[in-house]
Amino acid sequence: LESLGVLAGGIAHDFNNLLTVILANASFDRQSTPDDPHLAPIEVAARRAADLCRQMLAYAGHGSLVVERLDLGQLVHDTARLLEVSISKKAALRVSLADNLPAIEGDASQLRQVVMNLVINGSEALGDAPGEICVTTRLGRPGGEPADAVHAFELPTGECVCLEASDTG
Repeated sequence: LESLGVLAGGIAHDFNNLLTVILANASFDRQSTPDDPHLAPIEVAARRAADLCRQMLAYAGHGSLVVERLDLGQLVHDTARLLEVSISKKAALRVSLADNLPAIEGDASQLRQVVMNLVINGSEALGDAPGEICVTTRLGRPGGEPADAVHAFELPTGECVCLEASDTG
């Protein structure tokens, strides 16, 4: 695992350097030809690739934490779309997102990694058997944990934005 982390970190750094050139050139081109419809998809793809680099750097332990206000539902939706091709063909990925959740504060790359790990672990738990992986967001109180569960933090009073994952494996 340590070797994979070193490899991921090296690839991410090199790839990020290439993306910087792509984004800089797209930005220069946008200044000279602001109406070019081909530039926007290049910039979007390069930004997504840069986000993947940040995820690889986080995996390698070299990433920096960027705490910002996030729409958890949108983050889960976008991540789930990417994961549908990565899980077992016999697994059905069901996503149920609550409407109008308040924004949360967190690092988008780390939260995407959490969602990816939960879904991939669910897929692996299913093995070759057909089954379902469910990812849900809701407003409420965390629940379902054992009464003697220990948290690394104090749960705030009132309702929380909750992310839940389950599988039939």
